[in-house]
Amino acid sequence: MLTNFYGIRYLQYGFDLVFVKNAHAFVEEYLKKPEFAELMRRLGALGDGNQDQSTLSKEEWEVAYLYLAFVLRKRGGPNENQTTRKKGNNGQMQISKSDITYLNVDAN
Repeated sequence: MLTNFYGIRYLQYGFDLVFVKNAHAFVEEYLKKPEFAELMRRLGALGDGNQDQSTLSKEEWEVAYLYLAFVLRKRGGPNENQTTRKKGNNGQMQISKSDITYLNVDAN
């Protein structure tokens, strides 16, 4: 099991690894889902939407293989600082500063 990558020991912070994939596998899987393809289009990752052009050159796409996409899930239920999340205007999730967990990474 992968428990340490790039100095982050996510288990000690109470996280479990959901998945880790290289960028090519991640993009291939998630672009098949319309909601994620639309998000990538809005972010400009798929070009301007009018032409079949990517924002990445062929060489940049080849190098993207070296990048990892990973998802971590916080173990357990909400802590005492977290409240039940409510949807606000336009159905957007409302979060507060107490909902954010910062990981300190020792570069050594």
